Amino acid sequence: MSHADTILTAIHDSGGLTNSEIVRRTGIQPHQQVRPVCRLLVREERIVREIGPRRHVPETYAAVLDLIKHRIRSTGEERRRGVTR
Repeated sequence: MSHADTILTAIHDSGGLTNSEIVRRTGIQPHQQVRPVCRLLVREERIVREIGPRRHVPETYAAVLDLIKHRIRSTGEERRRGVTR
């Protein structure tokens, strides 16, 4: 399994991880390999990068499918309440 596949699996199983959490869960060494692989996965739109609310919180990566499901669920709830965009 490639590093990209390992990272995708870890992110999907968790719902979102920082670079450090990815290293701990996957054991990818050296740890500097995680960031470039995540950046590639973001460019390929396989994961999304989320910045913490205060910018000093580490960035996390979330699986695109999980994020899409959340947005669809949120949009459906807004429609039920009569909120329009």
